[in-house]
Amino acid sequence: MLINYRHKGFSLIELLVSVVILVSVISVISVIYRGALLSSDKATDYVVMSGHTIPILKEIRADLRNMQFSIDNAEGSGSSNRVEYNWTSEVVEQDKVVGIAGGSESYNEYKLWVVTLEMTFNSAKREYQFFEVSWKYE
Repeated sequence: MLINYRHKGFSLIELLVSVVILVSVISVISVIYRGALLSSDKATDYVVMSGHTIPILKEIRADLRNMQFSIDNAEGSGSSNRVEYNWTSEVVEQDKVVGIAGGSESYNEYKLWVVTLEMTFNSAKREYQFFEVSWKYE
């Protein structure tokens, strides 16, 4: 009586090929998952920074408007809930405006500042540049 062993299971080569395919699929999926996780963390950092942008801009605006009017360059830095920021500014335009109110002339001076703001949170970094106006009444 002859027993046919060829049909009783998988050969060693078939098993090795299936293991190689399985390992390849798992490694590709893990690379994709890691990329998605890093992107998610980075997006979260940018969202946190965006949430702190408006209060930081208000603080910079107040600093520029409360500064002595003779200053033409300013800088500052600070932290807002672990969001670190540094800013620099310089005057790009300055002029006097003559106004007439109640029959008398008044002279108002204004300065147009260009402000560069750099914000960092964890590994995320973002730079903004914007204009701000300050003025002086006489």
